[in-house]
Amino acid sequence: MGQEEENLFMIPLLKKRRKKNNVHRHLSEEDTDIALTDYFNNQYVGELSIGTPRQKLNVVFDTGSSDIWIPGRGCTECGDHSTFDSTASSTYEAVLNKDGEFASFEVDYGSGKVSGYQAKDTVGLGSLSLDGVTFGEVNFEDHDIQSFMMDGIAGLAFRGLAMVTKPTLLETLMEQYPSMAAVFSLYLSNDPSKTSHLVFGTYDLDIVGPNATWHYTPVVKRGLGDFKYWTVKMFGLSRLNQNDDDLCSDSCYAIVDSGTSGIAVPEDVYDDLVKLVTRELTNCKDITCYYAKQSDFPDLVFKLAPDNEFPLKATDYVACSKWGECVIKFQKSSGSTYWILGDVFIEAYYTLYDVDNLRVGFACQGQCNGGSWHGRGGYVDVDDVSTWAQLLLAFAALSIISILAYVIALYFRFLSQQLNKKPFSLPFFSSNQQKNRKEEEASQSQQQQETPSSSVDTSNPFLNTVGNEEKDVSRKQQAVDTSSSSQQTAIDNNDGIIVLDDDDDVDNIVRV
Repeated sequence: MGQEEENLFMIPLLKKRRKKNNVHRHLSEEDTDIALTDYFNNQYVGELSIGTPRQKLNVVFDTGSSDIWIPGRGCTECGDHSTFDSTASSTYEAVLNKDGEFASFEVDYGSGKVSGYQAKDTVGLGSLSLDGVTFGEVNFEDHDIQSFMMDGIAGLAFRGLAMVTKPTLLETLMEQYPSMAAVFSLYLSNDPSKTSHLVFGTYDLDIVGPNATWHYTPVVKRGLGDFKYWTVKMFGLSRLNQNDDDLCSDSCYAIVDSGTSGIAVPEDVYDDLVKLVTRELTNCKDITCYYAKQSDFPDLVFKLAPDNEFPLKATDYVACSKWGECVIKFQKSSGSTYWILGDVFIEAYYTLYDVDNLRVGFACQGQCNGGSWHGRGGYVDVDDVSTWAQLLLAFAALSIISILAYVIALYFRFLSQQLNKKPFSLPFFSSNQQKNRKEEEASQSQQQQETPSSSVDTSNPFLNTVGNEEKDVSRKQQAVDTSSSSQQTAIDNNDGIIVLDDDDDVDNIVRV
C-alpha cells in the first residue's frame, strides 16, 4: 500500500447498478430540490457495521450528506434491504426526546424520504470502532429509496447538514482517534480489475504515483452558520484549448459529492453546456447522441479556485455502446445554482478530503495547471444579497443590544448615586470636567468651614440651610420687607419660604 498498516484504514467499495433511474438530492443550504436523473445506474457502496457483535450492512459513503441511517428489524417497507437487529446488540441504546418518548426523525432526499427513530450504538469502519454514534433506525422507506442497491447511507459532510448524527461521523472519528490525521480519501475506478476504496487517515501511495501532484482548492461556505457541504469555488468551464465563452466566468459554486453519479449542472446553463459538447455532432437529442464515438466529443477543462485547471477527457464524461449510442454524463440541477462534481469527476481524480484544513485535494498525473496553493480553506463567501442582509440585521441587532445595555447601566448608576447622596454624573465626563467638579466641591466645602453659623443640608445638594434659629427669623422679616417684582415666592414651607432671585441659578436657591 505504500503506508504503514496501522495508519491506513481502508474500506473496499463495490460498484453496483441501481434498479431505478430517478435519484434526487435535496440541498438544504438553498432550500431547493435538485432533481437528478440517474442515467448511469451506478452506486459505490462499502461495508459499515453497527452493534456488538458487529452486524454488517452495505452503505453509500456520501460526502453530500451528514447523517447515518440503516433499516431496522421489522421494517416492512424497506424492500430487499438488509436490516439491523437492535435486540442482538449489547451496546444498543434508544434515544429519547425531552418528553421521555422515543426520538423520531425523517430525512427527505427529494425522490423520497426515510423515517424512523434515533438510536446510539457502536459503529465499525473497517478496523476502526466508534462508540456511542447516533444514527437513524429506519422503519419506513419511500418506494424509490427501496429500489436502491445499498442498505443505507453514511454521511461524510459537515455538521451543518446533520439532522440525526450529532456529532457527525467525522467529528466522532477525530475525537476518538485524535492521533489519526483528520483526512479521508476516495478512489473510484471504472476498471473492474482495480478495487475502489475509501481510506481514513491518509491516502494510498500505490494509487498516487511518484509523478502525481496534489492540487488543493479551499472549502467555502455561503452565508452564516456551520459548514455543510464540501463546497468549492469554480471560476471557469470550457472546451480544452478553445476560446469559448466561459460558462462560469462570474464564478460558481460546486459540491464535491460522492453520492451523485454524474456531473450536475445548474438549469440556467445546462442547455448551453450540452450544445457546447455536441457542437461537432449532428444526430443528438439532449445528452444522447447516435452513430457517434467518444473521440467525437471535446475534452473539457474545469477551473477551480484559486488557480487550478483540471482537464476532463471525453472518455471520462461520455459512455458509448458498441452500436454507436453515446450518453453524456451530465445531469440537470433544477432550481439550484450549484454544480455538483460527482463520481464522474472523482473517477478522473483521486480525491482527498482534508477536514482539519478545510480543503479538497485532487491528485493529478496529467497536464493540470496551477497547484501553487497549499493553505487552509474555510472561507466565508458573502457575495449574495441575502447573506449581506443577514449580516446587516445581525449588526443592527448588536447595536440595539449595546444601546440598551448602556441605558440600563446609566439607570443603575443614577440609582446608586442617589442612594449614596451624590449628584448624578454621566460616566463619559472628561477628566477635566471631573477635575473642575472636584475643585468646585472643595471650594464650597472650604467656604462652609469658614462660616460656622451655617451648615449644609446633605439631604439635598441644591439647598443651603441656615441652622441658626434667630438669624432664620431675621431673614424672614427682611424678605417680607424688601420684596419686589424681581422676586417670586416659590413655595411655603412651614416656618419659612423659598425665595428665587431672577439673577440666581438653581445652585443659589436659598431657604429663608
